[in-house]
Amino acid sequence: MKRISITSSMGSGKTFIAMKFASLGVPVLIMDQVVRQLQITNESLIKKIKKRFPDSYTGNVMNKEYMVRKLFYDETGKNLKDISEIIKPYLQEELEKFYEEFSDKKYVLVESALIYEYNMQDQFDEVIFVNANPKKRKQMAMDRDKITSDEYNRRMKTQMPDEFKIEKSKYIVNNDYTEGVFEQVKQINDLINKN
Repeated sequence: MKRISITSSMGSGKTFIAMKFASLGVPVLIMDQVVRQLQITNESLIKKIKKRFPDSYTGNVMNKEYMVRKLFYDETGKNLKDISEIIKPYLQEELEKFYEEFSDKKYVLVESALIYEYNMQDQFDEVIFVNANPKKRKQMAMDRDKITSDEYNRRMKTQMPDEFKIEKSKYIVNNDYTEGVFEQVKQINDLINKN
């Protein structure tokens, strides 16, 4: 079974594209959803996050505003690195369960903006990058996440540049935010299944 990652910058439509692969029968794991679930249900993880970021939770409910300030307004990047290191082992455990569950498939797809930032790229056989118009991408992310332009820019500073991700990717999907992108998905799916 091949392990394929799909990545992009924020607002590029990687989840939309990942769901197109899912419609073709490809097992898809959305890493953000897994992390959010872990941050709600995994007592050990919650305890470690609380230890590093004491005001991060009220009971077992994450204080999102506090965490956004801590992670994206920290010019040193240390807080983001710390939270990544705390979460990574728990996330890896969930990934292993996913791989095991679908080990009989030709390939599985893991969707995340932070494959390179989490330094997880080596566990994937191939990477798909979702490319999108930067202005459209920014507007999509701002509308979806209800954030300002400044907040978007701060979050983007924590991600590797598109050029880096494109260079490291085997496949590129040029997302124009229409259903027409499905043809690209089918072509990539065919290529992966042939190899």
